[in-house]
Amino acid sequence: MVADSRVERIKRKRSLGDLAAQYATNDTTAKEILESFHKAIVEPENCLRHLYDIRDALDQKFGNGKETRMALNLSRAQWDNLGRLANKEPLRQGRHPGKRLEELRDATPDELHTAKKIAVEMVEKYLRYLDATKDEGNAA
Repeated sequence: MVADSRVERIKRKRSLGDLAAQYATNDTTAKEILESFHKAIVEPENCLRHLYDIRDALDQKFGNGKETRMALNLSRAQWDNLGRLANKEPLRQGRHPGKRLEELRDATPDELHTAKKIAVEMVEKYLRYLDATKDEGNAA
């Protein structure tokens, strides 16, 4: 069983990589969210800012958070949790550290892991959404 789950993880990563390569060149939102995720990894001091940029780009693409969540089948809890971590917690890696009156703290490894996991799911679901709807524009 362990080997099967490892094989499945590898297949999933490969599939996701293929989708990223396919859509990053011809979909501006895909390009933007992939760049934001890359920045979150290479700029850990701004991690939550960049992960929130993924949410923001998807929000702009679909018009609002509710439409985004519906189109990509994202839970309200995930959506709100990323928003809370990036905007409301007094974190150095957050979006508004200079506006905080209280003392800032570093995000915990668990908080960063949670935010990255949510962002990965958003990216993956968007790429799969593009793949599932790619022929709809040509069907008329």
